[in-house]
Amino acid sequence: MAAAIVRRFLTALLLLLVAGVDTPVRAEGDLSSVPILRVETGVHGARINRLVLDPAQSHVITVADDKTARVWSLADGTLLYTLRIPIGDGPEGRIHAVAISPNGKKIVVGGFTGLTWFGSAKLYVFNPLTGGWLGNIGFGQGGTAPVRDLAFLSDDRLLVALDDNKGLRVVDFAAKRIITVADDLNAPVMSIDVAADGRVVASAQDGSVRLYDSALQRLAKVPMAAGVTPYKVAFSPDASLVAVGLTGGPRPQAMLLSAKDLKPVKELSGGEKQRGALALVGWSADGEVLYGAGSYGKDGGARFIRRWPIKQPGSASDLSLGERDIVTDLRGLPGGGVLFATADPAWGTIEGDGRSRLLRERRQADFRDGFDGCFAVSATGDVVDFGLKQGGRECVRFDVTKSRLEHQPGPRTGLSRPQVSAKTVTVTDWRNKPRPQINGKPVSLDPNELARSVAVATDASGVAIGSDFAVRFFKDGVISWKTETSSPAWMVATTSDDRYVVAGLGDGSIRWLSRATGEIIVSLLVVPHEDSWVLWTPEGLYDYGGSGEALIGYHRNRVEHGQPAGVDFVEVGQVYSSYYRRDLVKRKFRGEAGTSIAAYIDHIGGASKILDRGLPPLLTLTAYCVDEHAGRQCQTFPQGTTSRGARLTDAPAVSVDAPMITLRVQTEDRGGGFGDIQVLRDNVPVPTAAGGRTTGDQNRARSDDYVVQLAPGKNEFVLKATNGAGEIESSPDEQIHFSVMNTATPAAGKPTLRLIAIGVNRFASPELTRDHELKYAVADARGVIEMMQSDQSRGVYDKVDAILLTDEQATLSNIKKAFDDIAARSQPDDVGLLFLAGHGVNIDGKYNFLPYDLRDLTLQGIRESALTHEELARLLRSLQTTRMLVAIDSYFSDNFDQDMTETAAGQLVKSGGRVILAGATSEQEARKGTTSGHGIFTSVLLDALSGKADQETGNRDRQVDVLEVSTYSLDRFPQAAERSGYYRPQQPVFKASTGDDFALREMN
Repeated sequence: MAAAIVRRFLTALLLLLVAGVDTPVRAEGDLSSVPILRVETGVHGARINRLVLDPAQSHVITVADDKTARVWSLADGTLLYTLRIPIGDGPEGRIHAVAISPNGKKIVVGGFTGLTWFGSAKLYVFNPLTGGWLGNIGFGQGGTAPVRDLAFLSDDRLLVALDDNKGLRVVDFAAKRIITVADDLNAPVMSIDVAADGRVVASAQDGSVRLYDSALQRLAKVPMAAGVTPYKVAFSPDASLVAVGLTGGPRPQAMLLSAKDLKPVKELSGGEKQRGALALVGWSADGEVLYGAGSYGKDGGARFIRRWPIKQPGSASDLSLGERDIVTDLRGLPGGGVLFATADPAWGTIEGDGRSRLLRERRQADFRDGFDGCFAVSATGDVVDFGLKQGGRECVRFDVTKSRLEHQPGPRTGLSRPQVSAKTVTVTDWRNKPRPQINGKPVSLDPNELARSVAVATDASGVAIGSDFAVRFFKDGVISWKTETSSPAWMVATTSDDRYVVAGLGDGSIRWLSRATGEIIVSLLVVPHEDSWVLWTPEGLYDYGGSGEALIGYHRNRVEHGQPAGVDFVEVGQVYSSYYRRDLVKRKFRGEAGTSIAAYIDHIGGASKILDRGLPPLLTLTAYCVDEHAGRQCQTFPQGTTSRGARLTDAPAVSVDAPMITLRVQTEDRGGGFGDIQVLRDNVPVPTAAGGRTTGDQNRARSDDYVVQLAPGKNEFVLKATNGAGEIESSPDEQIHFSVMNTATPAAGKPTLRLIAIGVNRFASPELTRDHELKYAVADARGVIEMMQSDQSRGVYDKVDAILLTDEQATLSNIKKAFDDIAARSQPDDVGLLFLAGHGVNIDGKYNFLPYDLRDLTLQGIRESALTHEELARLLRSLQTTRMLVAIDSYFSDNFDQDMTETAAGQLVKSGGRVILAGATSEQEARKGTTSGHGIFTSVLLDALSGKADQETGNRDRQVDVLEVSTYSLDRFPQAAERSGYYRPQQPVFKASTGDDFALREMN
């Protein structure tokens, strides 16, 4: 009977969707909520396994081995959402399958998901409209294999193929139960598809294709030819045919079967000159064309999609994809063309005539076969050359010591390429082989693992082997250590100082591993053609260039009652104030960190404790208001004038005829409480005033008004928030962008220069003065005031509003009052200059200026009586002007180095905005001075401001611009230091929160 043919077994397992709790099963380990540091480039970083279209045919959902699912716009390839699932070590979290419900209300993904913790598979469910987490589905002891494929039978019934021989499962969302069906398969299912009338077709590893009716009773079963295995199956749009992709056999081929009884209809062949398999099939929307792909292509690496017009025999053709890895999925598109995914990873669309319409590729480097290219390292490992493209093409050079990325570098002595032999050691049979040999003796790898790279130490003292799952180091043919990797190690090299094994991984990262222990010391990720990079330690401390701070982040599994409850992801840039530490990254690389990193991480609490304090609130910009004669007039922002996550280049600006605007902001707590709401105008934080309106629950959600002054013309705004602890800020995807055009007639005349100059030679404490008195700080501050007031032409500004504080005047309270006075008078279109000369102290990577009335040099004394980083940043944010240079000439103890200056300047420009030009000099060298009667940094700065920056290194337009000043200072400082006999000069540091240049003064 039918019941005997297809037996259905109800599991005792309920579905965890939104509120339920999954029945626990034997766990092989607890689901961990410890943050995991992950690479995130905004695209997939590993093989894409599946893709689907939403019912509206407007969005593409892709899933990959990088343990993410992503939702894209089909129109232009824009990433809309990244769907994150709980992940763990090894394969846990790799996603193999995806399906979207016919009504478009549920996305379900699965793969090697849940097995590590529960011993059984999990499916994860998301809202396609928001990317939000809906819940998870557990199979319990009835499903202890990875998920292979998914397909919806209806809005509330999901067909699931696990990688076992126990049959298909049906997830019934409405009844919250799982049913086992079609248990006659006796082999794992490879692929499933559902016709419009509910029939199901499945391919299995035993070489058969099976057809089931809508009640999932088997209608037919057909075996493929000997040596041929069916892979993907697909009903034609009219459900009259079943296409079957095939692997094995003497030539590339696919099959057409009758959808009524699976009888053969037609064999479809590949091109005569092509090799590989046509394992994948997909129909055009009208059913007129079948597409096939897989490893199909040329031996040299070019891949093709085969196109078979069903009603035009003999007219098949190949659509070229260029040199790519294998195609992993494909779908026909409405209106013609095909959607495809590859293992590169990449996805895209191609027209029926072969024209590429859209392509989204990996952003990071591709190290496959990198051994053949320019990969080389210096003796200490601080300089590494590597190719960005497969085969080691498009070479770049990264210098760890200088934090510098160089494209198309020239030859450099002292770089060594990896060798397969040295002196008495030779490695053979290693390239893409399972048993590489050291001096003829095979070494063991894991099952299904291939060697990908090798490097023999120049003195033959060891061998590094990179493989699919690890980097291993051997001494005398015996393994010394093994470090598992999340992706294949396509390149390895050893440094001649015996400190490092340098490995290039499949995720595009380069890792420096201790040659002694295999511990990862630092890692590097470079995004080609964007000049973005990030260098980080395993603790998450990082250095970066360009937009590199967005390339890595902390993934944290949310756990409730022992079950998955979603994921939090925090980019390291969101915790900049805690984790941007160029100085500590460099010290760790040099082996000089000692216990300092552990002590610092203990001080800040580490990633777990920071994330425990909760995410920042979610902001929504609901309206804007303008005060008019009739009172305050408020209205919503017109559609298209605001965007979340990225500024729309063609977004129109809201126009107002007023000097200020009131922003109405709704704030929703997400567990981290309410911190600061920060408004950036032209990428610089500016002060806001309370708008006199606060509504809602002050503990969960609220609405507040913020009054912001407007500069003349167009004002570009960004709105973001921090959590209550002030440690995590809004992610870039959550920040709100909008523009306001101020059409009010600007005030007549030129802007005002707002200037504060502070110089401290001596302290109120006789002891501090005795031990730390300076010679030039006061003269430096006076010199800057005199230089800016000497601008007789007044070509840049009408007047100079200056405050000078030296020695006894430069108390902490007077410094704060000076800022308050300037802030009260400043306008958005003013030009600002802050000059600080005196002692500085670095605490946790942040700069602290020591005023005259400093109590003592203890940590508590500095935090309570110095101008701390936090206070200086707050004072800068109180100023309306966005065009402002902060010039700092600081004197530090002799253990202060260049990387500390870089770190402190970076922290200040991030939290306070503006343009930072900082010079650092040791106390000992500061006493040498210069012939100008100023400290060396100020001497160069004054030369720059006098006009030399414009005439010698600038555009000679007789205006001294801030970028000219920075270029001149960086260029001339080393020469001035050498002339003055400085034995350890530091290069000035230039940082800017905005790329806009502006004039500081006009030459007389």
